[in-house]
Amino acid sequence: MDEARLRRTSLGLAVALLAGWVGVFLCRPGLHAEGGYAGNAPWRDQVPRGIRMAGDTPRYVHGAENLLAGEPWEEKEGSYVGYVVLVAACLRTGAGLYGVVAFQILVAFLALPCLYGLGRRVGGPGTGALAVLLHAANPDPAVWHTFILTDSLYASSLIVFVWLYVEAWDRGWWWRVSVVPATVVLASIRPNGWIVPVALGVHAILTAGRWSWRLRLACLTGLGVLGLATVVGLSGLRRGIEAEHPIQMLYQGEVVWRSAPWRLQMPAPETTDEDWLAAGVYILRHPVACARLAAARMGALFGRVRPAHSLKHNLLVLCIYPPLYLLAIPGLRGAWRRREAQILLAVIAGHVLTVMLTFDDQNGRFFLYFWPELLVFSAAGAAGLLRSTSAAELGEGGASPGSGDTGGPGAGRRRKTT
Repeated sequence: MDEARLRRTSLGLAVALLAGWVGVFLCRPGLHAEGGYAGNAPWRDQVPRGIRMAGDTPRYVHGAENLLAGEPWEEKEGSYVGYVVLVAACLRTGAGLYGVVAFQILVAFLALPCLYGLGRRVGGPGTGALAVLLHAANPDPAVWHTFILTDSLYASSLIVFVWLYVEAWDRGWWWRVSVVPATVVLASIRPNGWIVPVALGVHAILTAGRWSWRLRLACLTGLGVLGLATVVGLSGLRRGIEAEHPIQMLYQGEVVWRSAPWRLQMPAPETTDEDWLAAGVYILRHPVACARLAAARMGALFGRVRPAHSLKHNLLVLCIYPPLYLLAIPGLRGAWRRREAQILLAVIAGHVLTVMLTFDDQNGRFFLYFWPELLVFSAAGAAGLLRSTSAAELGEGGASPGSGDTGGPGAGRRRKTT
């Protein structure tokens, strides 16, 4: 199959798979373990059950109502300005929360060709095709498209952003300039988006050709100072971080948010105040305990199993993710020297580090932010396995004349026949 046909076929099947899962969850929302929003709100009973709401939903709807009424935002509403503006636009136009879900589904569809492009750059057309098919076939991320939460839009927008960033390396200055507003849009959806330019900046500095390590260290220091200045200078971002109480989470040994069984016993701090300097001193004094806490958070992030979930839900998680983790190992081993693969790894590392420094969520949705980027390596491993199997079969049965490689980025050379 030629590349153009492979691309069309894989994207068509992926769209059908994703649409199928979204349709299932809209018709049967009870299939997912996340409970519905039970708080008091005038709009709660006006929304059909298929459109899901959770504990954070009122933050975005109330923020949108404040925006439309000209009232100031409250608490953490300003930390999600992009999503609040989307909800406000849908409310103003009369589309309501239906429009929010429809927009999330549309962006999820638009992200599919971008994911294909990332997979193609890392491992060839076969990797791109497998990446979009594996992503669309997974019901775990699909369910979040039906929620009035930032997670669906952020995960889809991250795919588009990373594709744009990778393409900008080869397409000239106009593409590179477009990365700046794209960064602002991504970070406006969720505060997690601010870690992406930092992670990509670290990657760019470390891989810069012919730079001395002294210059790289100076640039990394400057990037760190700029990051701290951004946190301090942007009140919405700062309040969002402080509202999560990461220092208290450290002292309490919080692994999964508000889940007592997951907590680790930590050394007693000298003070329980929200003091960043004191927290830094605490980490230096108790490096082993803090490293164990960070490792436990990462284990919960990738483990994906939750005691609060049903047995069927946990079994589904165990059937999906461990095999894909195993496939990612050879995929990463074969592609990690490529610039595109390193960019994906930087994005993944930034999101993992965020959880290691704070906590994981009870429903595991933080993992889904970077899952499509990690899935590219699983697809590369699966594509390599398929090529190896095909080569072994050709070796046993003899290669037919005119047969050729359809594998990775260097595909296209004819295989010599005897």
